[in-house]
Amino acid sequence: MERSDLTGVLAISVAASVNVGQAVNSIFSGQSQSKTCPRDEMKVLLEAADVDGRNFREHIRNYNSALAFASLGAQIAAPTTRGPYCVRIHGQIYRRIGALHPGADQRAQYGQLYILDSALALQERMVNVGNYRCNENIMKMLGNVMTRISPFTAAFKMMHEVEQEEIHRSKREKRAPASVRMIFNNNCRMRDQRRYNLPRANEVAAVSIGDNGEVPNYRHVAVHPRGQSLQTISILQPHCDPMTYPILFPHGD
Repeated sequence: MERSDLTGVLAISVAASVNVGQAVNSIFSGQSQSKTCPRDEMKVLLEAADVDGRNFREHIRNYNSALAFASLGAQIAAPTTRGPYCVRIHGQIYRRIGALHPGADQRAQYGQLYILDSALALQERMVNVGNYRCNENIMKMLGNVMTRISPFTAAFKMMHEVEQEEIHRSKREKRAPASVRMIFNNNCRMRDQRRYNLPRANEVAAVSIGDNGEVPNYRHVAVHPRGQSLQTISILQPHCDPMTYPILFPHGD
């Protein structure tokens, strides 16, 4: 059986404290200071003794999958003997990423959610049947953290902005829109916008328009607006784990 939403087993040891539980309430009520480190916000949930903290720890794989930019899949082999359950994987584990927009009759998921309004993105995450046990307030807080500090969130928003600008420009010039693509790179030279004619770039990705701006051939992942099949992310790609485990790597590092 294939599990395309498998996010791996996140082994975390936690320490309970009533004071930490009070800190969780302050985060949800907006009383925490904006200078709070995102890892501190997640640590609060990891250590909380209240119902929110327990919910986060029990369903951390679901929260991680809901916030991930890429899916993780594998062939799961069912246990053949009795005893403690363990995950048995047959074959290779792979990470995949899709287009910027979902296909017809499909719901937005993974990186596609980060170009939506935060309220709509939260709604899409909560209607996913796999997240029915997740707490909406926790999901909202984690989504806000990722929107605020993740370079991958900024990359998807950057591509969407470039796409919309090209659509409006093509209408004014009465021509068909040029192709837009985003390349996740592992070489800082790709961010040389003068060399590769890139309209936008950040520390993890660059967006190109049309075919005039030649991009380096060492790219690993290219995201297109629509219609492209899922791409497998190489395990050698430095962004492979951060895109799959955002809770462990909120800064993308």
